[in-house]
Amino acid sequence: MTELVILFGVNGNAEPYLDHGWSPPEPDATWTRGGQAVLAIPRPEPADYRLILTLDVFRPDPRPWQRVTVSLGDTVLSRFLAGTGPMPDIWIPRRLIEMAPDSMPIRFDLPDAARPMDFGGGSDDRFLALAFRRLELHRLETEGSGIAAFRDAAMATESLGSNCLFGLVQRAAGAEPLGLLRFATSGLATLTAALAADFSGLGDLATTTAELHAPDGNPPWIVRDRRYGFVFHTDFHPDRVSREDILAREARRQPWLARKLRDDLASGEKLFVYQGDAARSPDDVAGLARDLRRRARGWLLLVLPDPARAGEVARRDDNLLVGYVSALPDPAVNPPPALADWERVLVRAVAIWRDARRGDEPEERFDEAWYLAANPGVAEAVRRGEFASGRAHYDLHGRAEGRAPGPPARGA
Repeated sequence: MTELVILFGVNGNAEPYLDHGWSPPEPDATWTRGGQAVLAIPRPEPADYRLILTLDVFRPDPRPWQRVTVSLGDTVLSRFLAGTGPMPDIWIPRRLIEMAPDSMPIRFDLPDAARPMDFGGGSDDRFLALAFRRLELHRLETEGSGIAAFRDAAMATESLGSNCLFGLVQRAAGAEPLGLLRFATSGLATLTAALAADFSGLGDLATTTAELHAPDGNPPWIVRDRRYGFVFHTDFHPDRVSREDILAREARRQPWLARKLRDDLASGEKLFVYQGDAARSPDDVAGLARDLRRRARGWLLLVLPDPARAGEVARRDDNLLVGYVSALPDPAVNPPPALADWERVLVRAVAIWRDARRGDEPEERFDEAWYLAANPGVAEAVRRGEFASGRAHYDLHGRAEGRAPGPPARGA
């Protein structure tokens, strides 16, 4: 249910909500000004909410994006790169709504704001980052703890392609992780060949082309890799971004994200996901799962359609999980259907994966109650809905920070 719509620009209704950090309105948008902008919106009735933003982005060369951190008060809601694809939806859990003042401060921190005059933009000396066009606040009919767990599980996973559906599932969960294959189409043979070659040469302009989905209208660019066979889907349209610019962007983007994927594969810190458009049974991906295991302690989740088993997760082999959803629809449907199935599958699969990884490290014994008592700041973050549990915080941050997972063993 839509609770609030804010339209920006001279004919919009945004003026009462603009706190600080805003330029004067323009015909259809209002630019942020400086490194921070704040909206003050009325606190709605306690529930879970989704914030949807429609933005334009100032892209100073050679950086075609803006880093954005969105916070409610002191609580970070989302971090993302604006300008690299569609804007993510932002989830606000019920617990934060209950704690918020009557006028909720939604803060946008913008460390890459820059002056157009420094990039050939005439005499415009404003520090610009985002031009807001529209904001929508939608009430959701889900429990806050469920949203937090779904988002946590979605952030712990990484797509290995097939098509864009899983990237849209992550977005629906409020998760926007960077990933090479998150919005890519690939078959198993393509993926296997690229893995064997460590994605060498990806992004080379000699083997990369930019094409349009349709000959008429203004469809977004698609980028086709002819070395391996990947197809990358973008949200850039030819009326805004030229063919030369999109190819230059991909020549920078693809090698960097390929290095990140290699690092993620080597670290074993992500659960990798492949959906069953090209793989119709666990046997089809057994070789891929073995390859992930050889690289590190990599795990694979294969998602297959089966209405009778929707929401189930089974461990097939040493590092292969199989999850079931009621259907794998056309990824053009956004938001994707069967989200309840995906939520159950991801939360269960990530729990199985994390438990198994802890089993590989028998010295680690996690005690939820002790961890929260020993780390009151973490306990408060869990209460606010920033983390699904103390365990989630420990897996994401605590282990790397050297926090103890439980009380010292007796006699230690």
